[in-house]
Amino acid sequence: MGLFGTELFVGFDAASVSAATLSKGPGRRRVEDFVRAPLDPGALLPSPAGSNVVRRDEVRAALEHALGDLPGGGRATLVLPDGIARLAVMEPPAGADSRDYLRFRLASSLPWPAADAIVDFLPVGRGRVLAAAVRRGTVSEFEHLANGAGLSVDRVLLGPLVAIGGLLGRGR
Repeated sequence: MGLFGTELFVGFDAASVSAATLSKGPGRRRVEDFVRAPLDPGALLPSPAGSNVVRRDEVRAALEHALGDLPGGGRATLVLPDGIARLAVMEPPAGADSRDYLRFRLASSLPWPAADAIVDFLPVGRGRVLAAAVRRGTVSEFEHLANGAGLSVDRVLLGPLVAIGGLLGRGR
């Protein structure tokens, strides 16, 4: 998407799949459309290890329902649910590669090999960051689900980082 236009966001949680289109203009974003499709309990179980999409057909049907006729050109940003990542507030040393440092520091708490982790972070002030590590296979699981519904994935974000970023006034 360019400077102006519409963005499609698709969010997942244990209870639903949501889709929203946001219009982007000079210095603002506005929600144009929002659809939430509920899931039966147990269809999607957010977890840092193992499969999250337990009943794939059911979750895909909810995704397709949420997408409905929303505009967005088939390109989307996925927002993954809370509960799939390891999160920690840390202070990377000055001059260090932040992602490598955070991967090293989070490694001992991960229920999967650190080499399989995708690490991201959000600056939260005074040199501190909210660090997050998610398993590559988990991200792939949601990307495949989106691709199966005809979406092309532009970005993948973690719900907790999006929420904190919004509270801090730093849209992702």
